[in-house]
Amino acid sequence: MSPKPKSLTPWRDKVEKPAEPKVVDVPADVKPPFKPGKMIIATPRIIEDIVRKIPKGKLATVSQIMQKLCQDFGTDSACPITTGIFLNIVAKAAEEDRARSFTPLEHYAFDRGPLNHNLRRPL
Repeated sequence: MSPKPKSLTPWRDKVEKPAEPKVVDVPADVKPPFKPGKMIIATPRIIEDIVRKIPKGKLATVSQIMQKLCQDFGTDSACPITTGIFLNIVAKAAEEDRARSFTPLEHYAFDRGPLNHNLRRPL
């Protein structure tokens, strides 16, 4: 199986892309996981703002994030599909940010002596 192709657009750009949330009417004859009524389709930026407000050491479920979206926008439900997709985008953007700010200690060595064995790893 061939490896997955990498996205050419950085994940951070996908989070920062200008977009407006949408409130849509869901018909009464809709099937689960959707519910009839008003539904919010958020944006990656809104999802990131909610995730950033989760206190350190605490955990929030996707359902809790969707409930928060419903409270903030006064809707009956939040789109579970786009919420999951946008959570994935936010997570990958955070990984990109972490990689960008990471100081690679294995990229230097002292003038005299070997590289610290704790820092060795195959390149």
